[in-house]
Amino acid sequence: MKTGIVILNYNDYMRTIACADHILLFPSIDYIVIVDNGSTNNSFENIKDHYKFLHSSKLKIIESGSNGGYAKGNNIGINHLLNNTDSDIIGIVNPDITFENNLGEEIKNQFLKYRDFAVLTGVQTDKSGHISKRAFWRDLSIPQFIISMSPTLSKLQSLILGNYVFKKLNTSEEIVDVPTVEGCLFFIRANVARDIKGFDEGTFLFMEEDILSWKVRNLGWKIGVIKNIKFIHDHSATIGQFISYLNRVKIMNKSRRYYFCKYLFKGKKSGKSIYSILELISWIEQMLVMIPYLFIKNRIIH
Repeated sequence: MKTGIVILNYNDYMRTIACADHILLFPSIDYIVIVDNGSTNNSFENIKDHYKFLHSSKLKIIESGSNGGYAKGNNIGINHLLNNTDSDIIGIVNPDITFENNLGEEIKNQFLKYRDFAVLTGVQTDKSGHISKRAFWRDLSIPQFIISMSPTLSKLQSLILGNYVFKKLNTSEEIVDVPTVEGCLFFIRANVARDIKGFDEGTFLFMEEDILSWKVRNLGWKIGVIKNIKFIHDHSATIGQFISYLNRVKIMNKSRRYYFCKYLFKGKKSGKSIYSILELISWIEQMLVMIPYLFIKNRIIH
């Protein structure tokens, strides 16, 4: 089985180069595609210059021309691997990811062993080695989506049911069947990536994993976490560097609305109205939490 990797860069060429250099050392990875997603800081030129003496069919560098978002940028790399290589497996790897050199080989072995899994990843940790609470999450069905929109309901769910990630990993199984994995690092069978047409480009950022998982599971495939593989994610190192908090909230709400209306309500007109009500309630709830906090903080400062 051949494995191709997509690394999406936006204004973070130093981290992207470090990530690609690391992966180039792995014989288990057959192809690497770096997609520069409309960077504004000469990233494309710097990446090309770094590899100008590397004459290898293993690496391809592509310039998107504009920043169409996470889904569209990764799709450029996915489509290149599908149309120009014999990749059987396609990996999506963020520049802020670090993993051991046995990961690619282990992924291949597990895909061969577990034929009913279309998407596989390892256990996500932070730089201190602690397992990420966002490594994977519950299926965003309508009830769960409503809970996710409410900070209070989300907190109550965690208090009552405990941490979802830790509970799911606390099994004797080699691979844990999960609803959705985070998009910072995962591998998908190339034929499935082709069937679902990659990521849904209706989002610019956020919710891509939920949509991809919805499409994968809708075809009858499973999504899994391999427990004996770990990787480090310097979470939101790139996103946090270039997108302000308020802008991130705005983009998140737009992506949530898109997922809710197109997939959960499958294009029904009532979906937009229901989401607007949920969004309003969510904002009111957040303001009720923030106002006392800001009042107390202001009293302490003065």
